[in-house]
Amino acid sequence: MQLTSLLRRLVLNNGAKMPRIGVGTYLLLGDQCQEVIERAIAIGYRHIDTAWSYENEKAIGSTIHDIEHRGNIGRKQLYITSKLGRTFFHPRDVKYAVEESLDNLQTTYLDMYLIHSPWGMKNHGDGNRKPLKEDGTYDCEAYDLNATWRAMEEAVKDGHVKSIGLSNFTTKQIQMIVDNGKIVPQNVQFECHAYYQQNSLRKFCSDYNIVCTAYSPLGAPGIPDSHQAKSHNKDLQLLEDDIVITIATKYNRSPAQILLRFLLEKNLAVIPKTSSLQRLEENICVFDFELEKEDVTLLESLDRGLRFFMFEHYKDHPYFPNKNEFF
Repeated sequence: MQLTSLLRRLVLNNGAKMPRIGVGTYLLLGDQCQEVIERAIAIGYRHIDTAWSYENEKAIGSTIHDIEHRGNIGRKQLYITSKLGRTFFHPRDVKYAVEESLDNLQTTYLDMYLIHSPWGMKNHGDGNRKPLKEDGTYDCEAYDLNATWRAMEEAVKDGHVKSIGLSNFTTKQIQMIVDNGKIVPQNVQFECHAYYQQNSLRKFCSDYNIVCTAYSPLGAPGIPDSHQAKSHNKDLQLLEDDIVITIATKYNRSPAQILLRFLLEKNLAVIPKTSSLQRLEENICVFDFELEKEDVTLLESLDRGLRFFMFEHYKDHPYFPNKNEFF
């Protein structure tokens, strides 16, 4: 891919444009979240990725409001993605969920709104983001996802949401939404990195002109233990892979920059998460070089089907994928 052809935005199937690189905010809370968002926007990030379940929409909204108030950046210059909480999958709850996120983020619309996963949870009416059963396991619920999607389409019709999509869905589940909905998903978000390249899923989305977003594009170095498989080797770190380090040395770049550039050249959007202001700036400096074909081939050879996010606390959900279809 020629350097000049890698534009900073991807065109969605509804004509809207999504910045190729965004700020992932999972696990960023309070003052730390505000500091990261403030710095990110100052150095050129325009895409902010959050979710109701992250519990940081208010911190992000407050920061963006302050930035707008100072006249530095206007709302139309930003691209905000949020996600439908798993307890709000019933169609009657989607409108409320959208309005709550809009209120938290202090905005009148979301650029992108995703169903966070196919694995819904019972709504106990108490605002609990992770309701539990008496035995301490998640209180899951199998909602009609086609009905949830129709309610998402209504949010677009009402003007509260510009584009809608899915997160952590299998190809079979995406196909179901495509076959039954009026709007083809504009975006599908999933774990994707050099160790887990998701070739089949990316090809499937490409066939429907669905833009893909890679979360954990650096291999999830800060992933909580609760999300990992018990058998996972914690010493296996993508950022420390010998091939990645060798290529980074060749280009005088960081391993993170090589891994991000690799996915960008695969036509994905990426949302790396970091609490380091130095790495935040480093991660966005990926548009002024390109990888040679031989290095792309080396990075492609790293694919080992390794997921870091196992979501084992949802494993008993009827919509949870088997090992052959994840995602």
